[in-house]
Amino acid sequence: MSEKNDLLVVEKVEKTYGEGQSETKALKGVDLSIKKGQFVAIIGKSGSGKSTLLNILSGIDKPTSGRVVFDGDDITGYSEKQLSVWRGKNIGIVFQFFQLMPTLTVKENIVLPIEFVSKYEKSVKSISSQEKDKKVTEIMKLVGIEHLENKFPSEISGGEQQRTAVARALVNDPKLIIADEPTGNLDTETTEQVMQLFESLIKDGKTILMVTHNNELAERADRIITIKDGNILSDISKR
Repeated sequence: MSEKNDLLVVEKVEKTYGEGQSETKALKGVDLSIKKGQFVAIIGKSGSGKSTLLNILSGIDKPTSGRVVFDGDDITGYSEKQLSVWRGKNIGIVFQFFQLMPTLTVKENIVLPIEFVSKYEKSVKSISSQEKDKKVTEIMKLVGIEHLENKFPSEISGGEQQRTAVARALVNDPKLIIADEPTGNLDTETTEQVMQLFESLIKDGKTILMVTHNNELAERADRIITIKDGNILSDISKR
């Protein structure tokens, strides 16, 4: 049962791939709740089910059974189009490999989520070019890349690319930021910069769910969830 401060509630979620002898259960009745303003780290070995869980939480995939409730709304029965628009409005995703469009500038990459939501969600009032520019500029300043707005991804460092990806994830003011191995391709110094950025976002009231193989980074979260063989093995709150 969800509580008032819960942003995300997962109830008895299972995910099965294949049929018969080739059937594989990636998730086996997972129960999970994430409160608003939490910094949650999910750890687990390859094949543990953490990527499958991440895909279901972000609406990229659907559970075989069980339900997902986001900020009081049951999204389990949403169509693919509904999930796509819902994700654009509510979820900011930061990938390990940045997933930036190589033919677009930093600024153009960041503005993409705004354009997507305004195109597919009729209830969203289209904003003017001036408002859009102001919004994107504020986000670039927040993550420290305003001087790179006209650069292409190939012209900036890996750390700067990841900051661009974080800015893109933040531009629609999502309720939840999902970071999938966000520092996996970064050096130690840049990893620290990204983690400090995440911690500052938490102080500003954002909710972050981070998947990582790095136990030291996981220790900096408010809560550490360990997944093994499609089950939650442990769930430790540190604050």
